[in-house]
Amino acid sequence: MPHNREPGFIFCAYLQLLLLFFVDPVWILVFVICHPTYSSSFLLSHQAFWHSAILTIISFLIVFQPKTSEANPDDLFWIFCFSLIMYLSVFCHADESILKYIKKKVQKMSHIIIGLFGMILSVWIIIGCIVSKEFDFYRTTVGCIYILSICSLTFFYLVFSSFETDYYIRLPSANQPFSGIKLYVVIFGLFHLMVGIAVVNLTRAWPICLLLLASSFVFCADAYSCLFTETYIFYDH
Repeated sequence: MPHNREPGFIFCAYLQLLLLFFVDPVWILVFVICHPTYSSSFLLSHQAFWHSAILTIISFLIVFQPKTSEANPDDLFWIFCFSLIMYLSVFCHADESILKYIKKKVQKMSHIIIGLFGMILSVWIIIGCIVSKEFDFYRTTVGCIYILSICSLTFFYLVFSSFETDYYIRLPSANQPFSGIKLYVVIFGLFHLMVGIAVVNLTRAWPICLLLLASSFVFCADAYSCLFTETYIFYDH
């Protein structure tokens, strides 16, 4: 019987992946790009980064389009194009250009904490840039800060991740933030919810801000759990 049902199980698994691809292709992209053990620990933070990074890059020219026909979009457009080329050149070869200088064979908890706090800061700066753009606050300057924040978000993600390590850290299930109802997770959730309500009334790009706030919520929950955990487990890739 198990052998007779095995093709059916395989078909269902592929069907689920196909449906998930149409619902959320980024989720599938993470599993295709990353080795399973790279993203299995702190899965939501990995997903939050990839969703935030891809969306903020794609939506840049939408967020920073000129409000009037007289405004000249060429300044930021060419800065963005140059930055995108540099971004892809550096981070697509991160194993040679970055990771070998900051990573050891064994992942450290300090790397995870620094990476998470760096991503939190980067996300909030991006949100601030989007809101500032609504008030015509130095469009070119704000756009450049937005671009630099995307780069810093990616850099701190590399610090946080277990890429190029032989052993990675996983928290015990009892210490994981989303393994049950925890007070600090509820507090973080309420805070980000209140900020989200305010952001909806401040900017027309509120869907992007809400995704970034959701990412910040996940990063904060994981950072708190790592900061105050007393035990953690090492696994090999």
